[in-house]
Amino acid sequence: MIETAIQQATAMPVTEALEAGETMIRTMDGMTLVYVPAGLFMMGSEDSGDRDEMPVHQVTLDAFWMDQTEVTQSQYRMCVAAGQCAASALFENTDWDAPAPQQPVVGVTWFDAADYCQWAGGRLPTEAEWEYAARGPEGYTYPWGNDLHTGVVNCYESVCQYEYDAATPVGSFPEGASWVGALDMAGNVWEWVADWAYPYPSTPVTNPTGPDTGQYRVKRGGDFYNSEDYMRSTYREGVEPAEYSYVLGFRCASAQSP
Repeated sequence: MIETAIQQATAMPVTEALEAGETMIRTMDGMTLVYVPAGLFMMGSEDSGDRDEMPVHQVTLDAFWMDQTEVTQSQYRMCVAAGQCAASALFENTDWDAPAPQQPVVGVTWFDAADYCQWAGGRLPTEAEWEYAARGPEGYTYPWGNDLHTGVVNCYESVCQYEYDAATPVGSFPEGASWVGALDMAGNVWEWVADWAYPYPSTPVTNPTGPDTGQYRVKRGGDFYNSEDYMRSTYREGVEPAEYSYVLGFRCASAQSP
């Protein structure tokens, strides 16, 4: 069922009259969603030196909604209480057992994240959707622009004024918002996306969802213990879908109003 939902990521398009960054509240969990209008952008980077970010290629996307922040501990517990999410994903047998309710949920596998999004009425964003919501049609290096400076991200870098040694409550860095108002798309915790990891194509694509099978799922965004390079919106890594970590969470997306 989850795989089917991923493949149908572009079914039932949202209303085109909306403007970039408009918001709505998802009834199931109270999450604020931001509207990402249809458009095209150049995905990837030729400047980073990372081969898996090459080649840069044109991507065209239908409009969609994206969670404004990472899913929180309190929101995830709602899904657990409803019997639709695995309680073990809360990492309850570690020192991370008692985070603040508004901190991002961590310790979740790709399957846990996909289950939550399905319960909430959405799905995991595709890798292309995630990058587009982060850097926009202008192709910024970071969600907020092309320069890393203080007050925009929770990361391990002198310019980040690193002081937390942990994930911060979601939305703690409003100055780091992306072009549609999505928050924490750099730093704080990594985020699962829907796609299997794969080499980028060299030709233009429309609404890509990645291959049908693979070994690794993609994570995006970096975490609070990563340096500047990981904060770039084009940076990508593959992870076994059954893995989990205290620095790996997620957010959801939807091709229609939930």
